[in-house]
Amino acid sequence: MEPDVVELKIHLGDRVKALALFKALEPDNKNPPSGLTIKAELSDSTITVKIESNVRVETLLNTLDDLLTCFSTAEKCLKYVEVK
Repeated sequence: MEPDVVELKIHLGDRVKALALFKALEPDNKNPPSGLTIKAELSDSTITVKIESNVRVETLLNTLDDLLTCFSTAEKCLKYVEVK
């Protein structure tokens, strides 16, 4: 059976901001749930996250939701630091 694959591209338009957010997401990529593989890459100001899943689609969707929540939180923190 072929794994389900999700590829998420986040275009930020700012290399420094993209690097900061990429580093903030890095811990989430190290220990994904069993049956999932998460790979993230940074190219210029674009973060690409590829998730391969051999588990239920609900697990894949929950992982994607967690990743987007972490990204949103990191982005809000970065905006707060930029204002200070």
